[in-house]
Amino acid sequence: MAKLPKKAILIVEDDLALQNSLRRHLRRSRLVFTASSCDEAMKHLDGSTRIDAVLLDINLPDGQGFEVARHASRLRPRPGVVVMTADRALDNAVTAVRTGAVDFLLKPFEHADLDAAIAIAETPGSLPRMRAVGDNAALSLEQWRERFAPGIIGDHPLLLDVFHVLQRVADTDVSVLITGESGTGKELFAQALHTAGKRQAAMVTVNCAAIPENLLESQLFGHVKGAFTGAEQDQIGRFMAADGGTIFLDEIGELPLGLQAKILRVLQEKVVTPVGATGTRKVDVRVIAATNRDLEAMANHGTFRLDLFYRLNVIPISLPSLRDRRGDIPKLVQHFVARANRRSQRQIIDVTDEALDKLTNYEWPGNV
Repeated sequence: MAKLPKKAILIVEDDLALQNSLRRHLRRSRLVFTASSCDEAMKHLDGSTRIDAVLLDINLPDGQGFEVARHASRLRPRPGVVVMTADRALDNAVTAVRTGAVDFLLKPFEHADLDAAIAIAETPGSLPRMRAVGDNAALSLEQWRERFAPGIIGDHPLLLDVFHVLQRVADTDVSVLITGESGTGKELFAQALHTAGKRQAAMVTVNCAAIPENLLESQLFGHVKGAFTGAEQDQIGRFMAADGGTIFLDEIGELPLGLQAKILRVLQEKVVTPVGATGTRKVDVRVIAATNRDLEAMANHGTFRLDLFYRLNVIPISLPSLRDRRGDIPKLVQHFVARANRRSQRQIIDVTDEALDKLTNYEWPGNV
């Protein structure tokens, strides 16, 4: 029987002692290439030998390793990337997620952890398996969903991708931007993210499209007595109400530009200024925003602040439409039939194949 060709791995590490140690360990079962800079790594990736996995240091002499990860993510077939660093900063893990890394190793690491990470990276189409933070790390994805998101039905790969990201970042304070069509469940996913997190206070929801523009600033930041006609007493805003918890800014694309600047200040300085107040008040909130609009395109047209977009879009989560996960429709039908039975005390036990076919093939413009 012919031997299977060895997998090819690229080690990108400027510490030559560590590079040699990794090369000696990995060359027993793999074809190993090495690079000490971003430029050298990209040349290997663009070369004639297909690279199956990349073991990538972050801090390199000519730039950040994340640029190599982004370059790798555009290749087809796409090599799996494992990021390694001695820096425990959360921002590195977040950036690794965004650039498509399948795992993240903190130096020094054991060979067993390295081997496990490389095995995942060499599996075509593998989902990111970066370690969740805090209590979330101890749960399997199925357990996590059962505990924090029992009302979100389906197991389509596009949906599972979303849950993998949620589990990884739930116990952090990074901002999250959830995008998707109307009816894809943006608030449900935001609530799951908050519930699984470490914050003790509640999640406060603000529908930015439902509040009249002349009331938005007072609703968000509060006001002091006498700030305007009818302001007969001090009133805290939604940000202060969410202090110690999460604020969910739904339909954030509807905010006027002036208020966008004030939201940006909250994200940057962690303070709010109530309407009519002369001083600021500290506030500690995690921000989750959602929209069915293309904020980046709006920013390019001058209708949404680009700096605010970048502040919100630290972790982007794109929710699939129902027509993109049609395989989940039979499960959703069962769920809603069971709920209707409970509410109306009926005993519908089945749905005909014809009806199920029609439901599955419908375009569902409003989603669920």
